[in-house]
Amino acid sequence: CVTNETIALAGDRSYIGDARTGTIIKQANGSDIAAVLASDTWTRDVTWTGSPMRLAHFTVDGSSANSSCVVIRSWMTVVEDLHVHDCGVDGIQIANDGPNGTLLTTTQVNGRVSDCFVERSGRHGIHVLDSGNAVTDWSLLNNWVSTSGASGIYLGNAAGWQALCGVELLFPGEELPPDARRG
Repeated sequence: CVTNETIALAGDRSYIGDARTGTIIKQANGSDIAAVLASDTWTRDVTWTGSPMRLAHFTVDGSSANSSCVVIRSWMTVVEDLHVHDCGVDGIQIANDGPNGTLLTTTQVNGRVSDCFVERSGRHGIHVLDSGNAVTDWSLLNNWVSTSGASGIYLGNAAGWQALCGVELLFPGEELPPDARRG
């Protein structure tokens, strides 16, 4: 699937691919969008968090454009077994801030990011963007992050997070372990 606009993800749904090597969502070359995939509450820039969702078993290719690949603004959300690459900004972003700076007036709690491979992000591989202590009590487990412009993982004001358990940061020239290459 190739897209030239942000795909808004509604809550109370699962977005499940066949495998990271079989289901690919790619940002169209030359398109100018803020994110490839984003919670609908983020795209609408509202003050409340979205309903839970699950994203699993696919690849997001940002085509090296000036965008983030996946932006989550929904509570109780699970992001697992994704391959996210070539994002001009962040690979996976969990955000309190909307695209126009609107902050949540509710909390966005109890989510999980696990078993993802994030590479070649322009800013952060995995980024918790939380200027108001609203994105709390998530788990960040068993992820691989390679070649990010600023930080592999950046947790901004991330109270209550269970983070960095089994996380492996890769540096330019290093290879992904064979068990992470599953399809």
